Amino acid sequence: MELHRVLPSSDGAHLPRLRVECRPDDSLPTFGGNQGFATGINGRGQVVGWAETTIQDPTCNTPQVLQFRAGLWDTQLSTMTELPPLHGDSTSAATAINEVGQAVGISGDCDVAVGRFSARHAVLWDHGTATEIANLGGTSWHHADGDQ
Repeated sequence: MELHRVLPSSDGAHLPRLRVECRPDDSLPTFGGNQGFATGINGRGQVVGWAETTIQDPTCNTPQVLQFRAGLWDTQLSTMTELPPLHGDSTSAATAINEVGQAVGISGDCDVAVGRFSARHAVLWDHGTATEIANLGGTSWHHADGDQ
């Protein structure tokens, strides 16, 4: 599987800037929980991040209680898609998306919801299917973002 990346053109030109307008009633939907967080957007209006579900996850550490899942919100189609964690993990979070709609992020335990064991695995989602990105070993803090 090839990972497409968004890079500056060979002539050194800057990437196009995106303008995002938000109105007070334009909050991102969650997967039933209380919190959601956007981390990346591409030129096609696809936004990635993560949002809580309604499931109380026993792998969470206080103050986090609810499981969270990576999400892809398509602002053009007004759709929301859950990006699943790897098999055996309870949570996932997307951190970046490229121009062809591939997202990267993390998969793992709920933990403290900002890394550590929630980032047991770096992940690539292509058409909604999660694939682990190889790492250099260890048990935590495996992360992929727009620079990967």
